Amino acid sequence: MAYGSVKVDTIVYDNSGSDVSIAVSGIPTASAINAKADLASPAFTSDIELSAQAPLKFMDADSSNYVAFRAPATVGSNVTWTLPATDAAGTLTSDGSGTLSWAAASGGGGGASLGLALALG
Repeated sequence: MAYGSVKVDTIVYDNSGSDVSIAVSGIPTASAINAKADLASPAFTSDIELSAQAPLKFMDADSSNYVAFRAPATVGSNVTWTLPATDAAGTLTSDGSGTLSWAAASGGGGGASLGLALALG
């Protein structure tokens, strides 16, 4: 079913009585839709596409703030990153082919030593 369309199995137009009625089959009722829709924890079985740099937002417990991911303004080709299977301490790194993994955190270039040297004068 495409966006903006509805597949209808049968439409019956009955004007034999005093009231005209149209019976439609193939369209689920509101209660059936509500019973199947779990908006708090939806399950997606295919790709989700966010257009025009729309961010993917993860809300905090009271939905007052969020963290988000957004695509850059221009991408030369499609990129897919595969997350690591487990959590570990360290830095999230890429192998250059889209596979992400955890690596031991490095010293970071001596920022602490420089700060101590400036403080000691």
